[in-house]
Amino acid sequence: MNSHDPIERVLIAHILQDSNALKLATQFVSPADLRTSSYAKLLQIVIATGVRDVSVIASKLPGDTLTQIGGVAELYALSTMRLNGSSVVEIAETVKANADRRRVAVSMRNAADDVERGEISIGQGIQRVLDSSSKAVNQGAVVYTAEDSDELMEQYFARLKESNASGFGLVKLDRMIGGLSAGRFVILSGFPGSGKTTLMVQAAVNMARAGKKVVFVSAEMRGSDLFAIVVSHLGQVDMSPEAHIKAAEHNERLAKIRAGKEAFESFKSRFVIVEAQSPDIALLNLQCQRHSPDLLICDYLQLMASPNKANREQDVSTNAQGLKSLAVGRAVLTGSQVNREGKIRESDGPWHHCDCWIHIDNSKETPGNPDVPIVLEVRKNRGGGLGNVDGLFRKRLATFASSY
Repeated sequence: MNSHDPIERVLIAHILQDSNALKLATQFVSPADLRTSSYAKLLQIVIATGVRDVSVIASKLPGDTLTQIGGVAELYALSTMRLNGSSVVEIAETVKANADRRRVAVSMRNAADDVERGEISIGQGIQRVLDSSSKAVNQGAVVYTAEDSDELMEQYFARLKESNASGFGLVKLDRMIGGLSAGRFVILSGFPGSGKTTLMVQAAVNMARAGKKVVFVSAEMRGSDLFAIVVSHLGQVDMSPEAHIKAAEHNERLAKIRAGKEAFESFKSRFVIVEAQSPDIALLNLQCQRHSPDLLICDYLQLMASPNKANREQDVSTNAQGLKSLAVGRAVLTGSQVNREGKIRESDGPWHHCDCWIHIDNSKETPGNPDVPIVLEVRKNRGGGLGNVDGLFRKRLATFASSY
């Protein structure tokens, strides 16, 4: 049995006993932060599967890892361990702080060895330790110097090249905003029925086709309803209840539905739909740890859980800030309702936190016409230009098309 960190042992006990503990803990720690390798493997399995049943976890753990933990008996002991009122958040923060200290200590030892061998100067060794300390405080931090100019330029041009494929699938819009690239938090606003969900689905499909991993968290509709929009877009088929009743046995329609379903299946695990009522930042962070997406979509901002439970303005602003914090190593996209003036009615916070704001203007819609002329207004675009993109929202086919 390997040496068990006692704080990490309490953390694992919390996770096995409380269905909400995993969501809270993964806001602060990941398996890489745990010193006890067997606990790290256990946490990795729980994050990936969501399973907390001891017998199931035991069946999924490699035999040597289960032995290192202490066998099934130890797993059962953890699942019934008295926690004495300890807070899983405080425990997770302690585990994270311990991990950060270990990383800095390793950096100091390595720097000292390199100085002793004469490979670097004392000043360079000190700077390396300072950089390591900075990263420990903020794991999203990457330190660059003038020596990295070639790498930075290469990254910039690679992102520009990738933007055409990694976006909404609307060439003019994607070129204007630089696609849905890592680090960008994009808000898509519009009135009810303007097609926000449909355009987010189109973005998800386009990214999955480009080989990117997408997690679509649906708070507004059931997973099956969202899937119908995906099939409608991929198969270019009307999936509305009216169309189904009128032509339930129509061979051509059924063939298009099958084609849409098969196209979705071709994405394999690259397109994940998560049905979640009132999702919060902790749940979204857990999904990011579980699936490592290139694009995280939350539909939509006003349906997220209320962290303050009192002040709606603060809730919306706090959730927008949380979504921006998740845009590290991935793009984040959400939809937002607006008031009659086309602004978020609760708060200006989302405007300040987002990198890009796109508003769907469907004011030219006419009753009975399934094809709606729209204007995609890029109202905010950090690092880029502003402008409008004319298009067409083909409601029955769940598709946005550019106008040239």
